[in-house]
Amino acid sequence: MQYGFSSQEAFTRAFKRMFQLPPKKYRKYFQSFYIEREGVSMQKGIPKGWILSGSHPAEYEMGLDYEVVHQGKVSAYIKAKENVTHGGFSTLIQMFRADKYVGKRLRFTAFIKSENVRDWAGLWMRVDGKDTEPLAIDNMQNRPIKNTNNWQSYSVVLDIKEEALGIAFVVLLSGEGCVWLDSIRFDEVDEKIPSTDLAENFYETLLEDPVNLQFEEVEK
Repeated sequence: MQYGFSSQEAFTRAFKRMFQLPPKKYRKYFQSFYIEREGVSMQKGIPKGWILSGSHPAEYEMGLDYEVVHQGKVSAYIKAKENVTHGGFSTLIQMFRADKYVGKRLRFTAFIKSENVRDWAGLWMRVDGKDTEPLAIDNMQNRPIKNTNNWQSYSVVLDIKEEALGIAFVVLLSGEGCVWLDSIRFDEVDEKIPSTDLAENFYETLLEDPVNLQFEEVEK
């Protein structure tokens, strides 16, 4: 079974939790067609090898853009449709096996261009163990992409633990706006490059001991 699942049913349940749709249903998103918009050639639909996911994927348009590129001939984009749900988001996601990277520190880098992003956008990477248990994660929510920006390089750095089975990587858009994704790469880096793991960094910010157990201290 894929990623060490004990049964097809277990894999299907995990897949639905991860991608918000059953394994068979995602195939329809690979269907695409060409459109012309103001003289710009675009391909609406999901690029091969990628999956549409998120809390409200139907409220977003995704596809390929042959005009707005950072390098090469094409970029991928996510664009909000009208009246998107507040707090909702959509992602363009791909997942691969962790075998080759176990015990290493992996950096996911991509160039992103944004236009009128009202809430936030960012790269997102997660390392999963058995039954999609998250071992490390960073979605850039502590350094979000907002508003309109030209092409910029962004990175996420995570450690691939011994029990890791899968690695998911994503571009995410929450709320109104549009983002383009291009020039993706993965690099093995040493410990001189700090991890951006949100869980790891969160625990580093905690106090060493409990405080104010009698509720007598008040914030000023």
